[in-house]
Amino acid sequence: MLSGLIVRLFLALLACLAVVLAMTNLQLPVDSIFYSALQNSGHVLIFCFLTLVSLALLSGIETAKPQRRYVYVFSALMIIGLSIELIQRYIGRGFSASDQLLNLGGILAGFLAFESVTRLKGKQYGKGLLCGFATLLVLLAGFIKPIQVAVNYFQRPGPPVLADFEEPNALLRFFHFGTGDFAITKAPVEWEHNNTHVLRARTGNQHRVRIQLREPHADWSEYQWLDFEVFMAEKKHGTLLLLLRDRSNWRNEDGIDAYKHFIKLNPGLNQISVPLMGLNQRIGVMIDNTIQNKMLNIQNMQEVVFLLLAGEEFRTLFLDNVTLR
Repeated sequence: MLSGLIVRLFLALLACLAVVLAMTNLQLPVDSIFYSALQNSGHVLIFCFLTLVSLALLSGIETAKPQRRYVYVFSALMIIGLSIELIQRYIGRGFSASDQLLNLGGILAGFLAFESVTRLKGKQYGKGLLCGFATLLVLLAGFIKPIQVAVNYFQRPGPPVLADFEEPNALLRFFHFGTGDFAITKAPVEWEHNNTHVLRARTGNQHRVRIQLREPHADWSEYQWLDFEVFMAEKKHGTLLLLLRDRSNWRNEDGIDAYKHFIKLNPGLNQISVPLMGLNQRIGVMIDNTIQNKMLNIQNMQEVVFLLLAGEEFRTLFLDNVTLR
């Protein structure tokens, strides 16, 4: 009996490890904030499925304490999930506590789903339906982030406004990098004629802060200028690197951006206008030992990147009114 338990548990662990390893390299066909959030939430479904498979493999074994199979499955899956997250630190993806939390939610959903099926088979319809309802609630909680992203996407301001930080959960449309912190706040009192919400970004230990506006309005062909306002606090200067990327060039293997522009920021308010005419004809770049023009397709834009370079001192940047005209 014990040998059979060990064999089934070993097979369950192998199945779990194979599926989870496959998930770490899964790339969904559409690279966007929504699909990135959806991919992360997939941890809940995967671990729910793995929990059900593991419990099914162990359910046929008679033991004095059947509830122990829950302990075995929980321990094994949590160890596998934690191991995968630790391995990712060495393959360029990094450890994610949120992914591990989603794994935990998936295991809980699997337990509830298994109990629901067991209770319904035993004609305990009340407890079975209650467990089933609880399963749906846990799965729904695991998909809160992609749901929020989808709702926020349809609440974004209409063109020509790309970002004004007035819509609910505006930060969900941005990716943030570095050790700085980000928040939606009221404009500083020194910023005259602006009593709206703005994005505040502070540099961290890396002395830079990167703000990526993903999935803006794609077609810019009707506009001639990209405008935005930057307020530099602490009466200090800074340098802003502006990157514009379309969908075709967003992840080119050559790593060369079609548009890259350094902007000197003065203390206080900086009102910046970037001409869009001619952006699709950039300087020649070397690709496969030949000189080619890097093209920026302003009819199918993917993202706007603001990278504040602050030297050796901390900086606070406020961003607002990213618009086209």
